[in-house]
Amino acid sequence: MFKHWLLFVLLIAGVARASTQDVTPTFTAVDYEIEMADGWTAKAQLTLPPVVESPAPLVILVHGSGPYDMDATYFTAPGEEPLSANFRLIAESLPLEGVAVLRYHKRGVVGLNEYDFAQVQRSYNLDVLVDDARAVLDFALTLDDIDPEQVYLYGWSEGAWVIANLAAADETDSIAGLVMMGAPDGDLSGVLEVQWLENGLPYLRETIDADADGLLTVEELSAVPAGPVGYLAGSFLLTASGDGGAVVNNMVDSDRDGVLHIDDEIAPLLETYVANYSAYLPRLDSSYQTAELVSDLDLPLLVQHGELDGWVPLSMGTAISEAGCCATLLTYEGLGHALSPSESFNTDGFGVMEAEPIADLAAWLNGAE
Repeated sequence: MFKHWLLFVLLIAGVARASTQDVTPTFTAVDYEIEMADGWTAKAQLTLPPVVESPAPLVILVHGSGPYDMDATYFTAPGEEPLSANFRLIAESLPLEGVAVLRYHKRGVVGLNEYDFAQVQRSYNLDVLVDDARAVLDFALTLDDIDPEQVYLYGWSEGAWVIANLAAADETDSIAGLVMMGAPDGDLSGVLEVQWLENGLPYLRETIDADADGLLTVEELSAVPAGPVGYLAGSFLLTASGDGGAVVNNMVDSDRDGVLHIDDEIAPLLETYVANYSAYLPRLDSSYQTAELVSDLDLPLLVQHGELDGWVPLSMGTAISEAGCCATLLTYEGLGHALSPSESFNTDGFGVMEAEPIADLAAWLNGAE
């Protein structure tokens, strides 16, 4: 899932309504701006139950990797309609169950197709993301309509690293519980080993190489469906040509013959990249060891993981849940990394989240005390 083409901001103002015929309010939305370090101010939105008779429990949504907007809007290609906006879906659903939601633009996201690229670059650092989430948590604790003893953190994918580190460093006991969706355990090398070596290379050999000649052409690589292998093809194996098309990446095409040899060029490159990935990580105060972090926490933990998650293996979610002292693991047959329908690990896209995981989330939150 790790870098995405475009982000699209869908902001809800005022009171949303179920339909043009139904005037019963379903939630109230309030826009804010949250000051963060290094001169960054993030736009944010709080969605509340339509009637707040007493301070409401709150969930803070923390994004996956890439410059996501507050809605976690996902596009498969430039110019296309968004495939999903799952954080907005959660933010509009939980208030119906009496739970408020706070979400925010990730560092560097300004608005519709508008970015501060210097700030986006800063966001590729786990320490920075943890500090940003801490600023959001501190802001949330000042809100009048929020119960400060019922503030939960929800982290999708990379966001699980963020909230685990934030909870581990929380000395104020201001976090009531954690929710992790598609959570990785360990740095990205373990994720890439599964994505690329265990799943991706066999898929390239057995499915994408239609004529079984061991070679992949530009046409074959361009036709890879969206998913982990599609991301690999578009980001590493192909590069833009001068006429707006695509050519194979010369950094991979070592013999410069215009096609990529799966076993002689692609496989060695990927194996080397995965084996050496950890050596290129910056020095951080934060940890990628999610299971180790949660093992030291005395907090309720909900882990939700799709059984067809092609981006982060289910084994990682299982390890995290087993390490937690008070953990619940919910897995979903036929769903992928976004808890949307998935046909296979290799073609797992970020579609619209199914209703079941959202209902499970609401039920867990309302029973977590």
